[in-house]
Amino acid sequence: MGGVRQPDAKIVKMSDEDYFADKRIGRSDIFAYHKSPAFYKAKLDGEIEPASSPAMFFGSAFHAMVLEPEEFSSRYRVSESTSKTSKAYKSEQELARSEGAQLITSHDYATMVKMRKSCMEHDFFKSRLEDSDSLKENVILFDLMGVPAKAKVDLLAGSAIVDLKTSASADPEDFRGSLLKYGYHWQSFWYKQAAAAVGIDCEFYFAVISKSAPHEFSIIKLSSDYDELAEEEISSAIEGISMGRYESKWKGAVFTLSPRGWETRRREYDADVDPGEESTCGWCEDRYLRKGMGDDCDKCGMMLCGPECLDIHECG
Repeated sequence: MGGVRQPDAKIVKMSDEDYFADKRIGRSDIFAYHKSPAFYKAKLDGEIEPASSPAMFFGSAFHAMVLEPEEFSSRYRVSESTSKTSKAYKSEQELARSEGAQLITSHDYATMVKMRKSCMEHDFFKSRLEDSDSLKENVILFDLMGVPAKAKVDLLAGSAIVDLKTSASADPEDFRGSLLKYGYHWQSFWYKQAAAAVGIDCEFYFAVISKSAPHEFSIIKLSSDYDELAEEEISSAIEGISMGRYESKWKGAVFTLSPRGWETRRREYDADVDPGEESTCGWCEDRYLRKGMGDDCDKCGMMLCGPECLDIHECG
């Protein structure tokens, strides 16, 4: 599973603009191709605008604050206004743009400061961030499975690559639910191959920080089983891209969808259940007295999910 040293592989410093303009294949391309070969082709042809959202803006600013504080100071300005719709805010925004910077709200800034404090209370992360030999926001250019590839690494310190992710939750089990959905296992495999190409034998860690108070923080590593899965899926995507297979994967097919298990069981939770009424835990089938949404079963410890939870998680 480990990669090999490549004579032409190298670590370089590269702006975001140059990185995204570079034609080498990146992990996000694999994500796009697995989403749909036709979607990947449309992205390749410039028919799809680069994704942008308040969450992505927040994440980029937080990365800069933690990994490159000097970049944060030059790229961002903190607003003194309390409302984005105020004339004062719009004036501050225009001034920031004239200085080549972006404006963030004082509320977001205060949240980022608390999040950074939480990150720095974890010895694993703090020691690697403060390692004088560590590399931050560098790009590795290498070959993967016969094609030119690239990887932008948040933090490379000693034998560890650490990728910082802002999330709604730092719970490793919640992160597990996002792994296959967002292809995070591809990223772990991809970046370890990139490090090996420049002669560094690394483990890959996700540093997950919650955007919600109390801003809990966790370090997560994936088992080698995920590497095997990632290698197979990445190989399949690269083969498809190399062969120019861009047809929609749903073309000419008719699909029949049936309710998933949790969707069928949802009827139980949609009923108007009064607190104190006897109910059954959907996980261990123990009887319990309902106290409200989000309770934990006294027997098995699992959350007794209500409709709000089922809108987010595929419970069971």
